[in-house]
Formats: sequence, structure tokens, C-alpha cells
Amino acid sequence: MTEVNEFIAQLVDGRGLTAEESDRMSRVSVGADRALHFTQELERRVLQSEEAIRKRVAENYTTYSTAVREASKTQKAIRQLLQGVDSLQEILGDEETGIRAQLDTALERLAQTQMQKRSNSEILDSLQQLSNISNSLHEMDKRIHAGNVEEAAQAVLELELVLDNDGVLEDTRIKSVLRKRIAEARVNMRESTVDELRGLLVVDSDADFVRIRVETGKVQAVYKRAQSLLTAMDTLAVADDVRHTLSTYFINTAIRPMLKARNVSHKDTADESTAFEVRLSDTEEPSGSTEVCSVVRATIEFVSGALGEEKAGLWTAEALEELARLVLERCFLRCIPTTRTELAEFRNEARLMEQFEKQLLGNSGPISVATGRLDKMFIEQQSARALARVRTLAEDVAFESRDLETHEQWTVELLRALVDETSGSLAPLLEQAALVVEAEKRVFSKCAVSESAHGLVATAYGLVNEAAQGGSAAQQLVRAARCLFDLHRALSVTMHHAQLRSTPALAWLFYNDCLYSAYHAAALGALSRHLLQADDTGVEDEAWQRTATQLVTAGTTLTEELVQLESTELKRIASDCGGFRNAAGDGQRVVLAKTAKRARLAVTQLCRAMRPPAVTPHVFYRALGQYIDAVFSATIAAVVVVSDISVDDSQVLSEHCRDIYELTDLFRLDADLIEPYCRLDVSSLAASGALPDPLLDSDVESDSSGAGISSADADHACRVKDSRTERLAHRYCMHSDKLIQLADILEILRAEILARCRAGLLVQFSTEEIISLVRALFSDTPERAQDIEELRRLKL
Repeated sequence: MTEVNEFIAQLVDGRGLTAEESDRMSRVSVGADRALHFTQELERRVLQSEEAIRKRVAENYTTYSTAVREASKTQKAIRQLLQGVDSLQEILGDEETGIRAQLDTALERLAQTQMQKRSNSEILDSLQQLSNISNSLHEMDKRIHAGNVEEAAQAVLELELVLDNDGVLEDTRIKSVLRKRIAEARVNMRESTVDELRGLLVVDSDADFVRIRVETGKVQAVYKRAQSLLTAMDTLAVADDVRHTLSTYFINTAIRPMLKARNVSHKDTADESTAFEVRLSDTEEPSGSTEVCSVVRATIEFVSGALGEEKAGLWTAEALEELARLVLERCFLRCIPTTRTELAEFRNEARLMEQFEKQLLGNSGPISVATGRLDKMFIEQQSARALARVRTLAEDVAFESRDLETHEQWTVELLRALVDETSGSLAPLLEQAALVVEAEKRVFSKCAVSESAHGLVATAYGLVNEAAQGGSAAQQLVRAARCLFDLHRALSVTMHHAQLRSTPALAWLFYNDCLYSAYHAAALGALSRHLLQADDTGVEDEAWQRTATQLVTAGTTLTEELVQLESTELKRIASDCGGFRNAAGDGQRVVLAKTAKRARLAVTQLCRAMRPPAVTPHVFYRALGQYIDAVFSATIAAVVVVSDISVDDSQVLSEHCRDIYELTDLFRLDADLIEPYCRLDVSSLAASGALPDPLLDSDVESDSSGAGISSADADHACRVKDSRTERLAHRYCMHSDKLIQLADILEILRAEILARCRAGLLVQFSTEEIISLVRALFSDTPERAQDIEELRRLKL
């Protein structure tokens, strides 16, 4: 108050402030109340002093007094006052020059006082505004805690309006804090409203039922409370979000458990207005689309009615679409038909679901989209099911096999039997194409094939039969059928590689599977060509041929690796015994006998793995010939390298060679095994362009390349060892003649050896091999030297 008095006194007295006083006055802090008091006091004292000033001026200057009175009214009067002062200064001279300066200072200080007064007034207004906002916040919190959601929502809107229109708090931290507080209040109100709405209806569910109920006697209260809460959310413009959250809650807690059950049915209750119950069962017959849609619709209506909302009000469009997708999954995706007959029956179900969707959404939705893609989905599922089945077949480790009872003649009846296993009745279009393919007289030789390969072929024919039903997806199904063979081949080789390499029986079964699959892949390629009748059938033909070739290559490569591996082992058994030197010595004869026995046992075991009808005789003879030839070549090589063979040793080695040659007895097969293969007309099959000769695996036992031998000739050949075994040994064993000749060389005279060389009977031997044997068998004499020179001249 002291500073105020000093300032006013100086202003009234007209005394100027010193620098020290001015600095001290500028540092004085003025609060709102003090500023108001300051302004009022200043105004009062200025008014009091104004009269005194006029009196002082009026004593000497009438003009000056008039100007002062006018100065308080307008700015114009002030300018006139200043002009009057200037005129007086010019008239009176320098003695009155301080009047203007004192007047200017007084007016300036008066303006500053008025500005401070306005600033203090603004501060007071801001404080009053903050006080009102604080009261509104307190009132809003009180309404929220009291559960008066509608009034609380209105309070939130009023606060937001105040803050939007308020310019005093703009860009201040106070305003940011207030907005954050209001946002939190909105979130809290929304969450508490959702929780309360959920609690208005009690949802119970277990494996046997789903029940939705209102507590007894609270139907009207629930109705009114739900309306109040939703109205409040409408006020806050979050009602759609709340309704979506609420409808999602009822979908997850009530409707989803219903749709997971196999059988659902609406159970009547004592009071339909307070309770709704659905009975569930996983043991009864599955509910149809009509019953499922009816239960879902009744659930929606009960929940909407209990909360006082129309279906379109409580259940948002997003929630209803989600419901449609759930019904679609329950009634459609889980039971897409697997046959054309089931597909025709299912279309009625699809129409019912479309009607349900239109009642639910008012327009088309996911169900209509799905039913529009029904044919495409059916085709895609057929392809997927076929691929899955083939994968399962390829992964099978049981390796169960079946023996083809006869040569498989490709006929319409065979096709019908294969199709019946997978897709039902044969399509008329496919039957027409099959008649054309049947005329080509395709045959697959009798052998053993795996159940896996048979299942693969049946599945592929099933897909092609679906393609023959017509439609735009025919080519897609044909390609899927071809992919089945590629998948089965790749998986079988990859997953069972170790077993196939270590178990000869499995390797030969896989070989048969590959040929069997290639045989049917070629037939399917011909069928597809007649079915599609498109411009790119040439591309499809090449693809099917490539698939068949790859199958044959896979089987052939594996068996060749097996034969090579086993042949190497047989060579080791036949040569790694140490009994060829000094063969007639103590114990050496026994060692050679054991070697022959081990070799025979090893070859016999390998024969058992591929003995017809496990494979065809042709394949059996070819592999057996390679096994026996490995033993023959190792035995010949072991004898030829011996540098010194006595008369006794030569006798023992000759007997050993003849014992080894007895392996050719394994070529003997019973007539009833050979007879079916002798009937195959190879020439007619080749002329028909059916399959290449390697796929036929047909055995031709005659010396000519004709149609085969008769059953009588085959029976006779099985009884005459010398004729049959020698012919087979000569045909399939490269070293059979060489081994017999070696056995003779070990026993005959040198002159006879030379005579045979002249007659060309020892062409299997090289010159150096004959010379080595002559040197080992006969003493070094001039006659031996002459014979060796003649052998060199003969150049065997």
C-alpha cells in the first residue's frame, strides 16, 4: 500500500520519479486483488486530484482550465489542450514551459493504469472460467459415479463445447490436461457401459446346452437400463462401437458354441421372454442348414428383444457379416460334397443359406459369394483331397503289395472299376473316350504292385472322371491328375530312399510301381487328349509322356543302382577267398567249396526278392544274369591271374568253375510261371503304338523276335535243363561261355587249346589271357614257346 500511496502522491503532485524510485516500482509484483484495489484507489484519487489540478490551472490560465475539462471526454479535447498549452508557452515565455511535460507524464501514467486494470480484469475472467470448468468436471465425475450415464454424457459434451469456444486457455497446458481428462472419461464410460450391457443378460454354456436369460422380474428394468445406456452412447457418438462390441460378445459366448456342435436344436422354456436355450449334441445326426439358420436367427431375435433393440440397431453390419461367415463355415465349408451326387443335393442347402443371409443382412454377402463359387470350390477340394490322399499313400511305410492275377488289359471295365473306388459312376464323356483308348490294346504284364501305386492310379482316374463331367475346370483337374504321379514319385524316392537301397524286394516293388504308374499315365494322357479337345492338347500329350518317362527312369535308375551294388558285393565274395593259388593244397579245396556255396547263397537270396510273379520273367532274367555274371567275371579274373597251376590245381579249379556255373540253374522257372508271359503278342502291341517295349517287360524265350513261344514249348523248355538254361545263360550272362571254356582249358591239352583258338571258339578271351593260362598250366618248353608265338599271331 505504501508504493501505491507514493505513486499516487507523485502523480497528483506532479513530481517526477527518480531512477531509483522508478526501478523499485517496476519490481513490485501485483496480484489480481491488489491490482484491482490499486486501480480503484488510483481512480478515486485521480478524480479527487482532477479538481485540484483545475483549480491550480484556473488561477492563472482560463484557456488551460477549459482544455483540462475537455481532455477527460475525447482525444480531440486532449489535442486541443496540448495546443492551448503550446499557445500559452509562446505568449508567456519560458517560465511556464514545465506545464506540458507534467501533463504528458500524468496522462501516460493514467493510460498505463487503465491497461493494467484491463489486464487484471482478463485474469479475473480467466480464473472465473477455470472455476466454472472445475465445477463442471466435478459434476461430471459425480454423475458417472452415481451411474447417471445420460447426464454424464451430456456433461462431457458441454465441457468439450466450453473448451472448444474458450480462447483464454488456448495453447496452454491446462487445456491439454482438461482434454485428456475428458478423453479418459469417455473411455471409462464406454467400457463401463459395455460391461453393464453384457451383465444385463446372463449367458451360460457347456457341452450340452447354451442358455441366455434375464433375471426373474427384471425384464422391464433390463429393457429400460439398456435403452438408457445406449442413448448415452449415442450422445457421445460411440454407440456403433458399443453395439459392435456387444454383438461380438454374444457371438463369441453364445453363437460360436452352438455352431461348433454337431447337432443343435431350440429347446422351449417356461417363459420365452426371460430365457432362451439351445440343446447341443455331438452324438446325434448333424443338423441341416435349415435348423442351424433357424437357431441362429432365434438367438439374434431374443438378444435384441431383451435389450429393447431392433436387430438392425443392436447387431452391426460387421457383426451380421461375421455371423454369416460362421454359418457358412458350419454349414458349407465343413461339408463340401465329395461326389457329383452329393453336390446336386447340397445345392438345396445352399439356397436355404442364401435366403437366411438375405433375411440377416438384407442383401448378398459371404454366403452368396461362396455358393457362387460352389463348383470351383468343389473342384479345388477334389484336387486337394486327391493330393492329400496320394501324399498319405506315398508316406506309407507298410509297403503292402498285391499280385496282379493276370496281365492287365486296359478296358472300359477296368476304368469303371478304378473310378468306382474314388468318384462313383463313370461319366458318359469319359466312357466314350475310353472306347477309343481300349481299341489300342494296352496291356501291363502280370507282376506285383504296391497298394500305394494302385491307390495312386485309382485317384488319378477319379480326377479325370470329374473332369469329364464338364465345366471350365476340366483342364485344371486333368493337370492335377498328372501332378499326382509326379508327387508320388518324388515323395517315394525321397522318403524311402534308405529302405529302397537296402531292401532288394522293396526296390523291385518300387520298380514295378513306376512301370505300372507310367503305363496308366500314358493311358490317362490318351484319355485327356480325347476329353479336352482343345488347341493345346499337344502340350498336354508331351506333359503326360514326360511324366511316364520320368516314372520309368526313376524305377530303372534305382534298380540299376541296386544291381550294381549287389554285383560288387558278389564279386568280392567270389574272388576274396585266397583259395585259387595252390588250389589242391590242404584245406584250399574246402575254401573254394565254401566260396562257391557263399556265392550261390547270396545269388539265391537276391533271386527270392524278385522271383516271378514279384517281377516279370524278363526283369528277373535280366537282373539274375547280371548277378551271376558278376560271380563269373570275378571267378575268371581270379583264375587267370594265378601264375602257376599244377595238374592237381587245374583239376580243382576246373571243378570250381563248373560249380560256379551251376548258378545258371537259377534261371529255371516253373512252366506255370512262364506260360502267361509267353502268350503276350509283343509285335501286335508294338504295332498298335500302345507302350514302348521296356514297359511291357515281356519275355521272349525263342531265338527269333516273333510273338513268343507256345505254352507247350515253354513247358518243354522248363524240363530240358541243357537247352533252356544254356540259352538263358548265353542271353543274359556275358561271361557264361567264357567260364565253361575256362573250365575246359584247365583240363585239356595245349594242342587242343591251340586248336580251339584256331577255330575261333575262345574269342571271349584276350590273347594275353590265353597266353597267361598256357604259361601257368604248362612247363616252359620250346614247344610251349612256339605255341605262344602262334597265339600271338592269331591275335585273339
